[in-house]
Amino acid sequence: MVRLSPEYAVRVASQLLPIGAELAYLEYPARHPAVLAADLDGDRNPEITCVYRTAEGMQALIAKHSIEGWYTACRMKGPGYGVARMAAAPIAGIYPPTLAVGWQIGERWAQLDLWQYEQGGYRHLTPSDILYSKLAIVESSPGRNRDGLCRLALWVQDTEEAYRVDLYRWQAGGLVRDPEAYPAYFANAVVPYYTKLVSERPGSTLYRRFLEEARGQAGGTAPRRETAVDLTVLAPERARDVALEAAIAAAYGMTAEDQGSYAYNRLDLNGDGSPETIVFLSGSTFCGSGGCSAAIFRTEDGNYRLLSKLTLVHTPIIVGNTMTNGYRDLIVIISGGGIQEPVYKILKFNGINYPSNPTIEPELPAGARLEGKAILGDDSSLFSGIPLKP
Repeated sequence: MVRLSPEYAVRVASQLLPIGAELAYLEYPARHPAVLAADLDGDRNPEITCVYRTAEGMQALIAKHSIEGWYTACRMKGPGYGVARMAAAPIAGIYPPTLAVGWQIGERWAQLDLWQYEQGGYRHLTPSDILYSKLAIVESSPGRNRDGLCRLALWVQDTEEAYRVDLYRWQAGGLVRDPEAYPAYFANAVVPYYTKLVSERPGSTLYRRFLEEARGQAGGTAPRRETAVDLTVLAPERARDVALEAAIAAAYGMTAEDQGSYAYNRLDLNGDGSPETIVFLSGSTFCGSGGCSAAIFRTEDGNYRLLSKLTLVHTPIIVGNTMTNGYRDLIVIISGGGIQEPVYKILKFNGINYPSNPTIEPELPAGARLEGKAILGDDSSLFSGIPLKP
Protein backbone atom coordinates (compact mmCIF):
# COMPACT_ATOMS: atom_id res chain seq x y z
CA MET A 1 0.00 0.00 0.00
CA VAL A 2 1.24 3.49 -0.86
CA ARG A 3 1.95 5.64 2.18
CA LEU A 4 1.20 9.35 2.07
CA SER A 5 3.09 11.79 4.25
CA PRO A 6 0.97 14.04 6.50
CA GLU A 7 2.32 17.11 4.69
CA TYR A 8 1.31 15.75 1.29
CA ALA A 9 -2.16 14.80 2.52
CA VAL A 10 -2.68 18.32 3.90
CA ARG A 11 -1.64 19.87 0.57
CA VAL A 12 -4.06 17.68 -1.37
CA ALA A 13 -6.91 18.38 1.05
CA SER A 14 -6.29 22.12 0.94
CA GLN A 15 -6.47 22.14 -2.86
CA LEU A 16 -9.87 20.41 -2.83
CA LEU A 17 -11.56 22.70 -0.31
CA PRO A 18 -14.50 24.79 -1.54
CA ILE A 19 -13.82 28.49 -2.01
CA GLY A 20 -13.87 30.25 1.36
CA ALA A 21 -13.53 27.04 3.38
CA GLU A 22 -10.73 26.42 5.87
CA LEU A 23 -9.31 23.22 7.30
CA ALA A 24 -10.36 22.37 10.83
CA TYR A 25 -7.75 21.39 13.43
CA LEU A 26 -7.52 18.61 15.98
CA GLU A 27 -6.07 19.59 19.35
CA TYR A 28 -4.85 16.20 20.62
CA PRO A 29 -2.14 15.02 21.15
CA ALA A 30 -0.94 18.29 19.59
CA ARG A 31 -2.65 20.79 17.33
CA HIS A 32 -2.62 19.54 13.72
CA PRO A 33 -4.85 19.74 10.62
CA ALA A 34 -7.87 17.44 10.61
CA VAL A 35 -6.61 15.34 7.70
CA LEU A 36 -6.46 11.54 7.60
CA ALA A 37 -4.87 9.27 4.98
CA ALA A 38 -6.24 5.71 5.05
CA ASP A 39 -7.62 3.11 2.66
CA LEU A 40 -11.37 3.38 3.18
CA ASP A 41 -12.72 1.52 0.13
CA GLY A 42 -10.54 -1.60 0.19
CA ASP A 43 -8.55 -1.01 -3.00
CA ARG A 44 -5.22 -0.98 -1.10
CA ASN A 45 -4.68 2.69 -1.95
CA PRO A 46 -5.19 5.43 0.64
CA GLU A 47 -7.96 7.97 0.42
CA ILE A 48 -7.57 11.40 2.02
CA THR A 49 -10.28 12.57 4.42
CA CYS A 50 -10.43 16.09 5.82
CA VAL A 51 -12.79 18.10 7.98
CA TYR A 52 -13.27 21.75 7.14
CA ARG A 53 -15.29 24.76 8.15
CA THR A 54 -17.55 26.77 5.82
CA ALA A 55 -20.00 29.63 6.26
CA GLU A 56 -22.75 26.98 6.25
CA GLY A 57 -21.13 24.89 8.98
CA MET A 58 -18.82 21.91 9.41
CA GLN A 59 -18.24 19.51 6.53
CA ALA A 60 -15.93 16.67 5.53
CA LEU A 61 -14.75 15.25 2.24
CA ILE A 62 -13.13 12.03 1.10
CA ALA A 63 -10.67 12.39 -1.79
CA LYS A 64 -9.63 9.57 -4.12
CA HIS A 65 -6.78 9.35 -6.59
CA SER A 66 -7.14 8.50 -10.27
CA ILE A 67 -4.82 8.70 -13.28
CA GLU A 68 -5.99 12.30 -13.66
CA GLY A 69 -5.18 13.25 -10.08
CA TRP A 70 -7.10 13.69 -6.84
CA TYR A 71 -10.84 14.32 -6.85
CA THR A 72 -13.62 14.54 -4.25
CA ALA A 73 -15.44 11.21 -4.02
CA CYS A 74 -17.79 12.06 -1.16
CA ARG A 75 -18.88 15.02 0.97
CA MET A 76 -20.55 14.89 4.38
CA LYS A 77 -22.07 17.55 6.63
CA GLY A 78 -21.65 17.58 10.38
CA PRO A 79 -22.99 19.42 13.43
CA GLY A 80 -21.17 21.74 15.80
CA TYR A 81 -18.25 24.07 15.33
CA GLY A 82 -15.14 21.87 15.25
CA VAL A 83 -13.72 18.36 15.18
CA ALA A 84 -12.74 16.31 18.24
CA ARG A 85 -11.62 13.04 16.64
CA MET A 86 -10.82 11.38 13.31
CA ALA A 87 -9.89 7.73 12.88
CA ALA A 88 -10.09 4.77 10.52
CA ALA A 89 -10.48 1.49 12.41
CA PRO A 90 -12.18 -1.93 12.12
CA ILE A 91 -15.38 -0.98 13.92
CA ALA A 92 -18.23 -2.22 11.68
CA GLY A 93 -16.03 -4.55 9.63
CA ILE A 94 -12.46 -5.81 9.46
CA TYR A 95 -11.65 -4.40 6.03
CA PRO A 96 -12.07 -1.83 4.74
CA PRO A 97 -12.03 0.11 8.01
CA THR A 98 -14.79 2.32 9.30
CA LEU A 99 -14.35 6.10 9.20
CA ALA A 100 -15.09 7.70 12.58
CA VAL A 101 -15.49 11.46 13.02
CA GLY A 102 -16.28 13.18 16.31
CA TRP A 103 -17.86 16.59 15.74
CA GLN A 104 -17.25 19.13 18.52
CA ILE A 105 -20.66 20.43 19.60
CA GLY A 106 -19.77 21.84 23.03
CA GLU A 107 -16.85 22.45 25.34
CA ARG A 108 -17.11 18.89 26.69
CA TRP A 109 -19.38 17.27 24.16
CA ALA A 110 -18.93 15.70 20.74
CA GLN A 111 -21.19 13.78 18.38
CA LEU A 112 -19.91 10.57 16.80
CA ASP A 113 -20.52 9.72 13.15
CA LEU A 114 -19.46 6.47 11.46
CA TRP A 115 -19.23 5.76 7.73
CA GLN A 116 -18.55 2.45 5.97
CA TYR A 117 -17.74 1.92 2.29
CA GLU A 118 -20.30 -0.46 0.78
CA GLN A 119 -21.26 -1.23 -2.83
CA GLY A 120 -19.55 1.76 -4.38
CA GLY A 121 -20.48 4.38 -1.80
CA TYR A 122 -20.14 5.49 1.81
CA ARG A 123 -23.04 4.52 4.08
CA HIS A 124 -23.78 6.61 7.16
CA LEU A 125 -24.00 4.09 10.00
CA THR A 126 -25.10 6.42 12.81
CA PRO A 127 -28.19 8.41 11.76
CA SER A 128 -29.20 8.95 15.40
CA ASP A 129 -27.14 11.14 17.72
CA ILE A 130 -24.34 9.43 19.66
CA LEU A 131 -22.94 11.94 22.14
CA TYR A 132 -19.80 11.59 24.24
CA SER A 133 -17.23 13.62 26.15
CA LYS A 134 -14.20 11.41 25.45
CA LEU A 135 -13.78 8.57 22.99
CA ALA A 136 -11.38 5.62 23.02
CA ILE A 137 -11.13 3.14 20.17
CA VAL A 138 -10.05 -0.10 21.82
CA GLU A 139 -8.17 -2.49 19.56
CA SER A 140 -8.81 -6.20 19.41
CA SER A 141 -6.28 -8.28 21.33
CA PRO A 142 -5.50 -12.01 21.65
CA GLY A 143 -8.09 -13.77 23.78
CA ARG A 144 -10.50 -10.84 23.47
CA ASN A 145 -12.79 -9.50 20.74
CA ARG A 146 -12.84 -12.77 18.82
CA ASP A 147 -14.60 -11.01 15.94
CA GLY A 148 -11.47 -8.87 15.42
CA LEU A 149 -13.42 -5.62 15.69
CA CYS A 150 -12.54 -2.62 17.82
CA ARG A 151 -14.73 -1.60 20.73
CA LEU A 152 -15.77 1.98 21.35
CA ALA A 153 -15.38 3.33 24.88
CA LEU A 154 -17.62 6.36 25.32
CA TRP A 155 -16.86 8.57 28.32
CA VAL A 156 -19.81 10.79 29.22
CA GLN A 157 -19.25 13.58 31.73
CA ASP A 158 -21.11 13.12 35.00
CA THR A 159 -19.77 15.59 37.58
CA GLU A 160 -16.60 17.71 37.40
CA GLU A 161 -13.90 15.33 36.07
CA ALA A 162 -15.95 12.18 36.71
CA TYR A 163 -17.35 10.24 33.74
CA ARG A 164 -19.72 7.38 33.07
CA VAL A 165 -17.99 4.91 30.75
CA ASP A 166 -19.69 2.38 28.47
CA LEU A 167 -18.22 0.04 25.86
CA TYR A 168 -19.91 -0.77 22.58
CA ARG A 169 -19.45 -3.21 19.72
CA TRP A 170 -20.99 -3.30 16.26
CA GLN A 171 -23.67 -5.96 15.94
CA ALA A 172 -26.66 -6.46 13.65
CA GLY A 173 -26.36 -3.06 12.04
CA GLY A 174 -25.90 -0.97 15.17
CA LEU A 175 -23.85 -0.29 18.29
CA VAL A 176 -24.71 -2.40 21.33
CA ARG A 177 -23.13 -2.55 24.78
CA ASP A 178 -20.44 -5.22 25.16
CA PRO A 179 -20.40 -6.52 28.76
CA GLU A 180 -17.41 -8.78 28.05
CA ALA A 181 -15.23 -5.75 27.24
CA TYR A 182 -15.81 -3.95 30.53
CA PRO A 183 -13.43 -5.78 32.93
CA ALA A 184 -10.24 -5.41 30.88
CA TYR A 185 -10.92 -1.84 29.80
CA PHE A 186 -11.85 -0.67 33.27
CA ALA A 187 -8.76 -2.38 34.71
CA ASN A 188 -6.41 -0.82 32.16
CA ALA A 189 -7.97 2.61 31.57
CA VAL A 190 -10.70 3.68 33.98
CA VAL A 191 -9.17 2.51 37.26
CA PRO A 192 -5.81 4.24 36.52
CA TYR A 193 -7.71 7.42 35.58
CA TYR A 194 -9.51 7.61 38.93
CA THR A 195 -6.43 6.42 40.83
CA LYS A 196 -4.61 9.46 39.48
CA LEU A 197 -7.50 11.79 40.39
CA VAL A 198 -7.70 10.42 43.94
CA SER A 199 -3.93 10.79 44.30
CA GLU A 200 -4.15 14.43 43.26
CA ARG A 201 -7.26 15.18 45.32
CA PRO A 202 -7.16 12.81 48.30
CA GLY A 203 -10.00 14.62 50.06
CA SER A 204 -12.52 14.07 47.25
CA THR A 205 -15.24 11.58 48.15
CA LEU A 206 -16.62 11.92 44.61
CA TYR A 207 -13.53 10.50 42.92
CA ARG A 208 -13.10 7.82 45.58
CA ARG A 209 -16.63 6.65 44.87
CA PHE A 210 -16.02 6.53 41.13
CA LEU A 211 -12.74 4.69 41.73
CA GLU A 212 -14.49 2.00 43.74
CA GLU A 213 -17.20 1.69 41.09
CA ALA A 214 -14.50 1.32 38.42
CA ARG A 215 -12.78 -1.39 40.44
CA GLY A 216 -16.10 -3.19 40.66
CA GLN A 217 -16.53 -3.02 36.88
CA ALA A 218 -13.01 -4.39 36.50
CA GLY A 219 -14.26 -7.55 38.19
CA GLY A 220 -11.35 -7.77 40.60
CA THR A 221 -8.72 -7.72 37.83
CA ALA A 222 -7.82 -4.08 38.25
CA PRO A 223 -4.40 -3.23 39.67
CA ARG A 224 -5.30 -1.91 43.14
CA ARG A 225 -2.79 0.83 43.82
CA GLU A 226 -3.08 2.51 47.17
CA THR A 227 -3.69 6.21 47.12
CA ALA A 228 -0.47 8.14 47.60
CA VAL A 229 -1.41 11.29 49.47
CA ASP A 230 2.09 12.70 49.02
CA LEU A 231 1.81 12.70 45.22
CA THR A 232 1.79 16.45 44.63
CA VAL A 233 1.12 18.05 41.25
CA LEU A 234 3.40 20.84 40.02
CA ALA A 235 2.12 23.08 37.23
CA PRO A 236 4.61 23.96 34.47
CA GLU A 237 6.69 27.11 34.52
CA ARG A 238 5.21 29.83 32.33
CA ALA A 239 8.17 32.13 31.71
CA ARG A 240 10.08 31.88 28.43
CA ASP A 241 13.67 30.69 28.73
CA VAL A 242 15.64 31.69 25.63
CA ALA A 243 18.70 29.68 26.64
CA LEU A 244 16.53 26.61 27.16
CA GLU A 245 14.93 27.11 23.75
CA ALA A 246 18.37 27.20 22.16
CA ALA A 247 19.31 23.98 23.94
CA ILE A 248 16.10 22.30 22.73
CA ALA A 249 16.70 23.44 19.15
CA ALA A 250 20.26 22.09 19.25
CA ALA A 251 19.21 18.77 20.80
CA TYR A 252 16.59 18.13 18.12
CA GLY A 253 18.32 19.77 15.15
CA MET A 254 15.44 22.17 14.65
CA THR A 255 15.28 24.48 11.65
CA ALA A 256 13.28 27.65 11.09
CA GLU A 257 10.53 25.57 9.44
CA ASP A 258 10.00 23.33 12.47
CA GLN A 259 7.08 24.18 14.72
CA GLY A 260 6.45 23.32 18.32
CA SER A 261 5.98 24.52 21.86
CA TYR A 262 7.28 23.55 25.26
CA ALA A 263 6.43 23.48 28.95
CA TYR A 264 8.91 22.75 31.72
CA ASN A 265 9.54 22.16 35.39
CA ARG A 266 12.76 22.34 37.40
CA LEU A 267 13.42 19.61 39.95
CA ASP A 268 16.56 18.21 41.55
CA LEU A 269 16.80 14.63 40.30
CA ASN A 270 20.18 13.63 41.78
CA GLY A 271 20.27 15.49 45.09
CA ASP A 272 23.22 17.72 44.22
CA GLY A 273 21.28 20.89 45.01
CA SER A 274 21.17 21.98 41.35
CA PRO A 275 17.79 21.33 39.73
CA GLU A 276 17.47 19.59 36.39
CA THR A 277 15.01 20.95 33.82
CA ILE A 278 12.38 18.53 32.51
CA VAL A 279 10.77 19.71 29.28
CA PHE A 280 7.59 18.49 27.60
CA LEU A 281 7.59 19.20 23.85
CA SER A 282 4.45 19.39 21.73
CA GLY A 283 3.58 20.17 18.13
CA SER A 284 3.89 18.30 14.84
CA THR A 285 7.69 18.17 15.12
CA PHE A 286 7.58 16.32 18.43
CA CYS A 287 4.30 14.38 18.60
CA GLY A 288 2.72 11.35 17.02
CA SER A 289 -0.26 9.13 17.76
CA GLY A 290 1.62 7.44 20.61
CA GLY A 291 2.56 10.61 22.47
CA CYS A 292 5.05 13.47 22.42
CA SER A 293 8.70 14.06 23.25
CA ALA A 294 10.39 15.15 26.45
CA ALA A 295 13.94 16.16 27.27
CA ILE A 296 15.91 16.49 30.49
CA PHE A 297 18.72 19.03 30.82
CA ARG A 298 21.26 19.55 33.58
CA THR A 299 23.09 22.80 34.20
CA GLU A 300 26.88 23.01 33.86
CA ASP A 301 28.72 26.32 34.24
CA GLY A 302 25.48 28.19 33.63
CA ASN A 303 24.72 26.30 30.40
CA TYR A 304 22.12 23.67 29.60
CA ARG A 305 23.52 20.20 28.84
CA LEU A 306 21.30 17.46 27.46
CA LEU A 307 20.93 14.54 29.86
CA SER A 308 18.16 12.46 28.23
CA LYS A 309 15.59 12.48 25.43
CA LEU A 310 12.30 10.62 25.85
CA THR A 311 9.67 9.62 23.30
CA LEU A 312 5.99 8.56 23.47
CA VAL A 313 5.44 10.71 26.55
CA HIS A 314 2.12 11.75 28.10
CA THR A 315 1.68 14.07 31.04
CA PRO A 316 2.01 14.14 33.94
CA ILE A 317 5.50 12.73 34.45
CA ILE A 318 5.91 11.42 37.99
CA VAL A 319 9.28 11.97 39.67
CA GLY A 320 9.40 9.13 42.17
CA ASN A 321 10.91 8.98 45.64
CA THR A 322 13.14 5.99 44.82
CA MET A 323 16.55 6.37 43.16
CA THR A 324 18.69 4.30 40.79
CA ASN A 325 22.35 5.09 40.10
CA GLY A 326 22.00 8.39 41.93
CA TYR A 327 18.94 9.72 40.05
CA ARG A 328 15.27 9.61 40.92
CA ASP A 329 13.16 7.06 39.07
CA LEU A 330 10.59 8.47 36.65
CA ILE A 331 7.11 7.02 36.16
CA VAL A 332 5.35 7.76 32.88
CA ILE A 333 1.94 6.86 31.48
CA ILE A 334 1.89 4.94 28.20
CA SER A 335 -1.15 5.10 25.90
CA GLY A 336 -2.05 6.37 22.47
CA GLY A 337 -2.15 5.29 18.86
CA GLY A 338 -5.88 5.92 19.10
CA ILE A 339 -6.13 3.56 22.08
CA GLN A 340 -6.40 4.92 25.56
CA GLU A 341 -5.54 1.98 27.81
CA PRO A 342 -2.77 3.55 29.90
CA VAL A 343 -0.18 1.69 31.94
CA TYR A 344 2.52 3.06 34.21
CA LYS A 345 6.14 2.46 33.18
CA ILE A 346 9.25 2.99 35.33
CA LEU A 347 12.29 4.73 33.83
CA LYS A 348 15.49 4.08 35.80
CA PHE A 349 18.70 6.04 35.27
CA ASN A 350 21.37 3.72 33.81
CA GLY A 351 24.39 5.75 34.90
CA ILE A 352 24.44 7.82 31.71
CA ASN A 353 20.83 8.71 30.91
CA TYR A 354 17.22 7.64 31.18
CA PRO A 355 15.89 5.12 28.61
CA SER A 356 14.36 6.88 25.61
CA ASN A 357 11.53 4.43 24.82
CA PRO A 358 9.19 3.92 27.80
CA THR A 359 7.13 1.22 26.08
CA ILE A 360 9.82 -1.45 26.58
CA GLU A 361 10.52 -0.60 30.22
CA PRO A 362 9.03 -2.46 33.21
CA GLU A 363 5.53 -1.67 34.45
CA LEU A 364 4.80 -0.34 37.89
CA PRO A 365 3.79 -3.46 39.86
CA ALA A 366 0.14 -3.89 40.77
CA GLY A 367 -0.46 -2.56 44.27
CA ALA A 368 2.61 -0.31 44.24
CA ARG A 369 2.17 3.18 45.65
CA LEU A 370 2.41 6.19 43.34
CA GLU A 371 4.67 8.41 45.39
CA GLY A 372 6.56 11.53 44.42
CA LYS A 373 5.83 14.66 42.44
CA ALA A 374 3.67 14.78 39.31
CA ILE A 375 5.14 17.45 37.05
CA LEU A 376 3.71 19.08 33.94
CA GLY A 377 0.29 17.97 35.09
CA ASP A 378 -3.24 19.30 34.59
CA ASP A 379 -2.40 22.67 33.17
CA SER A 380 -4.00 24.32 30.16
CA SER A 381 -0.63 25.66 28.99
CA LEU A 382 0.34 22.11 27.99
CA PHE A 383 -1.98 22.35 25.01
CA SER A 384 -0.49 25.55 23.66
CA GLY A 385 2.72 25.80 25.63
CA ILE A 386 5.42 28.38 25.10
CA PRO A 387 6.11 28.75 21.37
CA LEU A 388 9.54 27.55 20.29
CA LYS A 389 11.54 29.96 18.18
CA PRO A 390 14.59 28.08 16.83
